[in-house]
Amino acid sequence: MRRLVLAVTLAGCSLPVEKQIEAIDAPGAPFACQHDPPPTSADPSVTVWGTTSDPFSGVPLSGVQLQGFFQGIPGAEFTTTSNATGQYTVHQATGGEPRTFSVQASFPDHLVTTVYPPAALTASVEIDPQLVKSDDLMHLGAIAGMQLDLDDDQILLQVVDCNGYPAGGATVTTDPPGTVVYFVDQTPSQTAVMTDSVGAVVFIGNIPASNTRIFATANGSSFATIDVDPAPGGLIQAAIEP
Repeated sequence: MRRLVLAVTLAGCSLPVEKQIEAIDAPGAPFACQHDPPPTSADPSVTVWGTTSDPFSGVPLSGVQLQGFFQGIPGAEFTTTSNATGQYTVHQATGGEPRTFSVQASFPDHLVTTVYPPAALTASVEIDPQLVKSDDLMHLGAIAGMQLDLDDDQILLQVVDCNGYPAGGATVTTDPPGTVVYFVDQTPSQTAVMTDSVGAVVFIGNIPASNTRIFATANGSSFATIDVDPAPGGLIQAAIEP
């Protein structure tokens, strides 16, 4: 089994973006999957599960409303609520087709978090939304050298290789553009010009609220493009892979 663990650590707090478990024989070359054709089928029924929490307090959040959305299909595919320990589990039909999807998490006094996994939904997946308060997000922006405008989009991104490991040496851009700040040793750096190999985490702040495309390149190789919907007043958590 391979576990894809995407996490951001800031000031002693862990901010996982997404986790996925899938079966493979052994890890391959970091960019071996780059030219693989996209999947054409999916498990007819999958499980989406995870834990919701506030990473700055370290407390699991009970009663978080979670909604799952398939791209191009109006309305939520599922709605559920995290239990007393912050956990949730949903069994979801796919129709046997890969589904580009996102999970939105809402909780009082916290910003709405929308999580975008790096690949289409084809098998069971663990998604752990982390919800932050506006003051905590502003603190993150200050460390990154930004004064955030919460009417814009704010994206916390991790760049990973085909095996789910942090991809160092990557550069990230968005359309429309925002302010890109790379993490170094799990801390936003105002001088770094590419991802490090520790976490390969990027904060992209103050993107004009709109449909945004995220691009990454490393060692001359381009990653699959991620498309995210506007989320002014919230936080977007995403991952990008070859």
